Amino acid sequence: ADMAVNDERAVRAIEKRLTETDQSKAKAMEKERKKLNKRLAELDRLFSSLYEDKVMERITERNFEMMSGKYQKEQLEIEARLKEVTDTLNESYEKSQGIRDFLSLIRNYQGLKELDATVINALIDKILVSEREKSADGTVRQEIKIYYKFIGFV
Repeated sequence: ADMAVNDERAVRAIEKRLTETDQSKAKAMEKERKKLNKRLAELDRLFSSLYEDKVMERITERNFEMMSGKYQKEQLEIEARLKEVTDTLNESYEKSQGIRDFLSLIRNYQGLKELDATVINALIDKILVSEREKSADGTVRQEIKIYYKFIGFV
């Protein structure tokens, strides 16, 4: 909390580390989404033109069925991929917003000396504790993962 208030550079470094891969991935996804939307528009135009060709009897029924089936299949595939890309982009934007929300929330706890249930409930989503593992040399190891609200496991 003190760092979130007093060391803006450290906060930005943490935010960058948490979102860096998401941002580069989001740029690629945004580019792909534009490409998919462009192709969907092209398919709509092609479908319209194909229908006109059929009505004007410039192509046979067989060719119309073959081409329309191909275009419909491609449209379905593109729409499915477009949904995946959009969902991934939304998750990325939500994660970035979550980091900002967490930093905003953590600033309220600057100077905190003792944790209590209220603070833990406000900041922590869940804590996973693994089973204890005893190694051959007698040391005991137990993994604890803390998942913070808005940002998850860090």
